[in-house]
Amino acid sequence: MKTFNIIKQIFAVTLLCALFACNEEIPSFVKETDPPVITSFTPESGYVSDEITINGQNLQMIDSVWIGSGLAKIKYKLSNEQMIVSVSNESTSGIIRVKGKNGEAQSSQSFTYLFAIPEIQSYPAEGEIGYEVELTGNYVDYVSKVLIGVNGKEAPIVYQSRRDMRVVVPVETNLTEVPIVLVYKGEDGEKEISSPSNFKIIAKMPILDDDISITALTAGRTAILTGANMKNVQKVFIEIDENTRLYARMFAASSASTSFSFEPRQMKELTSISGQLKYQYYGTEEEVISDNFELSQINPGDASFYWEDVALTYRDIHKYASFFSCDSGSLFFGVDLVQQNTLGTFVNPLGLSNQKATNLVFYVNGSGAGAFYGPHNTSSTLKNFQYVDPTGTDTKASDYTFSNVKLGVIDDKGKSVLFQDTVFFKVLSPTNTAQTALIEMVLNGGITENTVINDELFAGITAPTAGSIGTSSTTPLAADAVVWFKRKADGKNGLIRVKKFSDPIPLNNNSHIIFDVHWQK
Repeated sequence: MKTFNIIKQIFAVTLLCALFACNEEIPSFVKETDPPVITSFTPESGYVSDEITINGQNLQMIDSVWIGSGLAKIKYKLSNEQMIVSVSNESTSGIIRVKGKNGEAQSSQSFTYLFAIPEIQSYPAEGEIGYEVELTGNYVDYVSKVLIGVNGKEAPIVYQSRRDMRVVVPVETNLTEVPIVLVYKGEDGEKEISSPSNFKIIAKMPILDDDISITALTAGRTAILTGANMKNVQKVFIEIDENTRLYARMFAASSASTSFSFEPRQMKELTSISGQLKYQYYGTEEEVISDNFELSQINPGDASFYWEDVALTYRDIHKYASFFSCDSGSLFFGVDLVQQNTLGTFVNPLGLSNQKATNLVFYVNGSGAGAFYGPHNTSSTLKNFQYVDPTGTDTKASDYTFSNVKLGVIDDKGKSVLFQDTVFFKVLSPTNTAQTALIEMVLNGGITENTVINDELFAGITAPTAGSIGTSSTTPLAADAVVWFKRKADGKNGLIRVKKFSDPIPLNNNSHIIFDVHWQK
């Protein structure tokens, strides 16, 4: 043991001798407490964006540099003795000053800031509000502001260099065409220069249809807004008071930008809330959908699920169709339900593992007919899930169907975990006595959350057998149509009341259907 301690002492002494042999100083990068020093810089004059090399000592800890009275941009810290900064349009003539956590220093000589007049050489003739436009020319890095529109609204600068810059077209209600104005710093103060020709502002504000009326919803249930330029709606929220907003889940707008869906979120503590229902566009602009809006929460003790005003929209034939989960009350698009995580296995956001889920789909086939469907797994019908086989054996890895397996999540061994099964549909007929009684119950509010949706409710009615029902059926999906649907695996029942079937006919990419759902718990 004594021998071992002696060896450790010898090693420690040897290490110290290696570090401090011949009485040399500790390397400068170790001394982190010494104040900075500027010995020189070059060049002694320059334009905006020019690089300045600063020489000195203890420069690694510098975090701020001023050229004259304006901040410069630190580009590189090459060593403890050298750093490179660039002249900004805030810089002025004067000494160079550096500052860090160990102190500050300044140069002995002064830097001369060289002025230049920016020039616009090319730019688009028009631009849409909220989108970027590019301006090219010379010395545009001297520009401190870009003003667009009759009222001189400032366009936020996104990028800027000597030869080009990008700005965002600001919100402007007066669309008169006027030149773009560049504000820059001249020798005797702030100057302006205008573009040689006018610039046209394109305004595509979202405009709701006049018949939109949404005064109440239940959390987790979807609603649809229709109108023009719906793609520019960025957020939908309930403004409870000036400090509290509850944001809804947003879904993509239709391809023609005429509609989009949203879903208010469930809250854990509140039974209901009220406030203004609003949407936001162009970052800060807001419009009111409803002044007096009430959001109710889902009551887990109800006898059945009741989802009101569910809105399903069509996307592309055989791909990305929207679908609705009767168990969760959520709307999904295509790959939302089954997603691959970073480990290569598949996860299920609904939390459905080894259990069933009934997902109603609004499907528009190639001939223009609309129908309710359940998710399918054949190449000729609806594709709801993106599937990549973890085993690498599936030749349809890039397809949106399951190949030769039941729809469901995939475990770490590549096996399907079933949660979706066949759903049968039947449109109830108003000419059949037993069916007419049930239709009237649904239409007149006789079916509620407290109604037990079991087989007894459908006594005397032949059970559904069709895998889909739609406009080509004997009884079409028109407003006030009532549909009985039944899950094959466990016999659970549901009722659909169709409220709206969208025009035009034949149905197209902007088609949608609005309905209420009662589903057995």
